Amino acid sequence: MKLIFNFLVIFTFFSCNQKESKKNLEHQLSERQKKEQSFGEYFFDNSKTISFTNKDRYFYSFLSYYNSNNIYRKRLRSGTEGIDILNIDSTKSKKELLISDDHQIFLRDFRSFYVQNSDSIFLHGINLIQIVDSSGEIIFEKNYEIPIEIPSSYFPISNNNSSKSFLKGYDFYFTRLLDMYPNNEMYNSNTLMRYNLVENKLYEVTNTNYPKFYFDNCWFLQDYTIHYAINDNDEIVYSFPIDDYIYIYSLSDNKIVKKINCKSKYKEKNPIAANCDKLWDAKSNYKHTYESFLYGDVVFDPKKYIYYRFAKIPETEYSLNQKFDSKNNRFIIMVLDQNFNLIHESKIYNKTPLYLSFDYFVTDEGLWISTNNPSRVDYDEDILSFELFNFKAK
Repeated sequence: MKLIFNFLVIFTFFSCNQKESKKNLEHQLSERQKKEQSFGEYFFDNSKTISFTNKDRYFYSFLSYYNSNNIYRKRLRSGTEGIDILNIDSTKSKKELLISDDHQIFLRDFRSFYVQNSDSIFLHGINLIQIVDSSGEIIFEKNYEIPIEIPSSYFPISNNNSSKSFLKGYDFYFTRLLDMYPNNEMYNSNTLMRYNLVENKLYEVTNTNYPKFYFDNCWFLQDYTIHYAINDNDEIVYSFPIDDYIYIYSLSDNKIVKKINCKSKYKEKNPIAANCDKLWDAKSNYKHTYESFLYGDVVFDPKKYIYYRFAKIPETEYSLNQKFDSKNNRFIIMVLDQNFNLIHESKIYNKTPLYLSFDYFVTDEGLWISTNNPSRVDYDEDILSFELFNFKAK
């Protein structure tokens, strides 16, 4: 009887303190994640966080990349004010007017953007490229012609961290939308386009098709998402969800010049190809996404001259009645040196959940990953928060 009474006391104590426990949950998990990460010759120092406020401008995420002058950010329900996230010494953001109210409406029609500096914000639509300055004035505008026979194939995909639009000289590169059935014809199509600003011409970038791993099978949409990073050698570093290899594409040679096996030590088996008759079946998609190990974004860190490669970890407990939510996935961060040798891996459990693995940026200090997950207990829609993954030697 005494034992039962003691148990009830303990149970009541924990019930009364449930709210307090929730507050401490994320901190405890973060500490545990650090311990999981600290193995081998290197480790991630997660001791620094930053946050920015933007009152009454609802958003939970933006997509950005390394550029000291990049002050324009893509946000949900984007307002007219930008956020300078690279000013990490400040607890609050600097706000700058980048696109005027008159030009906000155009953002809905643009599929990608690229920021060179405050006076060259590239906005890329279905067949239109504009360059606007910091006040929103159009300083360059060109329409390019797209082939009548397959116009949709030359639409750009939405710009994101996975495959960013970028500028090299007078050439503006963007990822081509392949609105095709996932078969050999699609996999053999070039995935990158080049628009020359001087010639006002659109070109396919040759030899940017899918690797052989894809051929002769059907795959789900998430399996052929394109991920790449641009390094300082005018090379595109490709990572594909179902392929262990990293592919190095030379912009000067217009071809793949190297491929390196960068298989994660946490990968136990390859994803299973889709049944071609069930490509659009929701539960088949859910099951495949939950159970598959899929590589994600590859990120170049120019200061440390290393690469971060993300990967999604398979789930063992899930319901097919619930769509896979990429905001709450467990993931891995692989670190590759300048020769693409795998030198470190960290498994991020993200059980709270805390992180948004697709929302990040890089500064001289390292990789910053969003901790602004909407599923957090203390989520605040007016705050953007990030945690530094500073890669160090022990």
